[in-house]
Amino acid sequence: MISEKSLLLFKDDFWKEKRRLKVVESDGRQLLEKAYENEAELSIEYSTISALRRNGILNVPEISLTSETTALMPYYKGIRIFNLLVELDYLAEKYGESAQQLKTLLVGRCVGQQRRIQEVLFQRRNFVSYPIEKIENVLYLLLQCLDINFDAQAIEREMVDIGLYWEGVVTVPFRDATPKNMLLNNDRLFLMNFCDEADRRAYLESCFVNGSFEELLGFPIIDYDFCSCFHDTTPEDDVISLLYHERTWNGRQPTADDLTWLGKPDAKRAAVSFLFRYLRFGGRRAAYRILHKDTSLARFKYDNDTFYFTNLPSFMNASWPDCDNCFPYMMFLIRKIADALKEFMGSKCDLFAECGFSQNERPYVDVYPN
Repeated sequence: MISEKSLLLFKDDFWKEKRRLKVVESDGRQLLEKAYENEAELSIEYSTISALRRNGILNVPEISLTSETTALMPYYKGIRIFNLLVELDYLAEKYGESAQQLKTLLVGRCVGQQRRIQEVLFQRRNFVSYPIEKIENVLYLLLQCLDINFDAQAIEREMVDIGLYWEGVVTVPFRDATPKNMLLNNDRLFLMNFCDEADRRAYLESCFVNGSFEELLGFPIIDYDFCSCFHDTTPEDDVISLLYHERTWNGRQPTADDLTWLGKPDAKRAAVSFLFRYLRFGGRRAAYRILHKDTSLARFKYDNDTFYFTNLPSFMNASWPDCDNCFPYMMFLIRKIADALKEFMGSKCDLFAECGFSQNERPYVDVYPN
């Protein structure tokens, strides 16, 4: 039985559609108006982007403040890197290695930009840790919704140890360098230019067949959404978010050396970084599938929440083999959640919508609302 507490927790900590974005006209141009949850959120995004631009990183949207909680920025008519990776995966299934090489080229460009961004962010540490409550919320929500019995005291003891360790190793603002926060600024690939996603896919395939696909990839990549930079995380977080996302993982088990762009590798820090990043990646997707079915079908139709929970134990142990010895109950629960999500057949109805929380929301399938 899913509780009201779980639904309210989803609303407060997992629900993305509460963020209001609107396309507006100004001086003959289309701009994106973004409404922030509070003044601090707008302030951190504005100051972070300003610092990046001062350091020569110009592939970020210049922001104009319009109030204490709203701002205007360019409305880029392109395609999210995530959606482009989906299309390249489709082409790779059909055409093999040549399509995979294009994907490698695209991801390599993203890596180069994220490294440069991380270099600047290292100078802007906030001394406010990414909250451990974020992963506690994932565990509570999924254990309750999937009806998994657990020992609350056992997991709390391990979470205290993890939290104390975490506070001592976070050193860089939380960029959230997922492919969903990057965009190829090529208006030829803007979804509204096509009848639907299938029509755009047919166009991309024709470009691949006639040899012009690499030309499409030559446009600037825009990095956006820096609201999360209020909190500090580990250097590994950006690497995991970009290179160990479901759509970018190359199939190899990670080592600590693989997970560090800047600074000295650290095996335990790498493993705990996977814990934080994958619980949030997989947790939000799973929470939507369980509680907000209809929107999940649009927002996460190309995502698989089980990928993150299934791979998390092996990735953590590959990075730091002591995981099962140091966090035995946490690792046990992650495996239990992975098994339960594989067996979960989907909700019969949209529980969140039925409670009246999600009226008039517009989920994003690419860079404009569905």
